[in-house]
Amino acid sequence: MKLFLKIVGENAARSFFIKSIYRNWNKGTKYDAAISFSNDIPKKNSLLGSNDFVLSSVTANQKIAWIHNDLERLGITRTYILDRYKDFDKVVSVSQSCKVDFDSLVPEFSKKSFLVHNYIDPRIILEKATEFNPYKERDEGLIFVTVARIDNTQKRIDRIIEIAGKLKENGHIFKWFIVGDGPDRLDLEKQVGAADLKNYVSFEGFKQNPYPYLKYADCFVLTSDFEAQGMVLSEALIVGTPVITTDFPAAKEFVIDGVNGKITGRNTESLFKAVEEVLKNPSILKSFQEQIQGSRLEEMAETSIREFKEMLEY
Repeated sequence: MKLFLKIVGENAARSFFIKSIYRNWNKGTKYDAAISFSNDIPKKNSLLGSNDFVLSSVTANQKIAWIHNDLERLGITRTYILDRYKDFDKVVSVSQSCKVDFDSLVPEFSKKSFLVHNYIDPRIILEKATEFNPYKERDEGLIFVTVARIDNTQKRIDRIIEIAGKLKENGHIFKWFIVGDGPDRLDLEKQVGAADLKNYVSFEGFKQNPYPYLKYADCFVLTSDFEAQGMVLSEALIVGTPVITTDFPAAKEFVIDGVNGKITGRNTESLFKAVEEVLKNPSILKSFQEQIQGSRLEEMAETSIREFKEMLEY
């Protein structure tokens, strides 16, 4: 096996074994639809096998691929799409901006290109959000929270440390909770210790129920370089928490700048200015909170179901 992998490469080997070993896995069953939900990441030379499995090992009336992130960041080019998605009946993007990018790269595939927003059930989130208050014994100052995979390649959690350092120097009182786990967590925790920021930045690790961390914070901050949809933005708004987010196309589908949150440039300085502004004037957050409308988010949940049904039945 090791010799085979070395000769043909990991991705080619994965494709070969999927096609040979799993070719008849469903014993002739014909499905109405087969969905390849994990998209490849060609920029990292990572073909996850989902597309190969659906195309070569499943018998179905329609085969559907899903794209979850920024095409350019994933490394998905026109040439790549023409090769890897030509045999799919439908290709789904999770945000309007992603779909626009896909359609502009391959206009000849526009008839099989669909938009289906990620589904979120507001009722479940609101119920879970009140299970406990993680900040019960809170100190003075505002509480910021970031819920994300601790991966600097996309999520840029490292920006929080630099921002927190500047805020501390300027004499601000605050606490920033980071909920999640990932490959860069240990290194970032060391940086927090080295910068003497343990009283300001706290890594909480992975939480099965992160929603109370969103609900009881004063502000949610998203620091990513790129996102396809950024579901956590809508989750924060569902529980009534104002947001500060970097500017990516899909952010505007949730956040109205200056109304229910703040959209900043995708850089540390812009984020710092936005966070310091609300620290100097907390009434801004109160104004944002008053503008958050749960009814619109309820409509978005219904929209996801409608989009999914329409895509299947088209």
